[in-house]
Amino acid sequence: MSAEELENYETDAQLALYREYRDVMSLFTHAVDTDRRFYLANHVEVIPRVSDGTVYFEVLMSDVWVWDVFRTNRFVKTVRVLSTHDVNVEERLPNQEFSIPDMGVRTLFDAAENTGMVSEAEHRPESNTQPQDASDARRRGPETDG
Repeated sequence: MSAEELENYETDAQLALYREYRDVMSLFTHAVDTDRRFYLANHVEVIPRVSDGTVYFEVLMSDVWVWDVFRTNRFVKTVRVLSTHDVNVEERLPNQEFSIPDMGVRTLFDAAENTGMVSEAEHRPESNTQPQDASDARRRGPETDG
């Protein structure tokens, strides 16, 4: 497999993942962004923990979709994440779409649109421009620099 074929394969896989995300996001009420992964979930609980002076977050999710290009089945019943970094939880308002995760997909999708790999009709601008409320900050827990 040539370098170009490999790059095309990876691009196609990322675009397929983005399309799946776009198709399933309306099924979920929360978007969770950790330092390692992005999730969509219908139930999220963030529990701040302290161990030996180190603060970390335990994130419990159920009814989950995982942003991972290498997973064959992205739908998971439950997920438990431990993180010493920021954990951001966004609750979707009725009739609101989640923003696109910052994983290079927006640039990838724009490039694919410019080359004709996807149609302009498939491209949706980010619609989440409303400020987050105080309840969102409570779900996230204390912010730390990580």
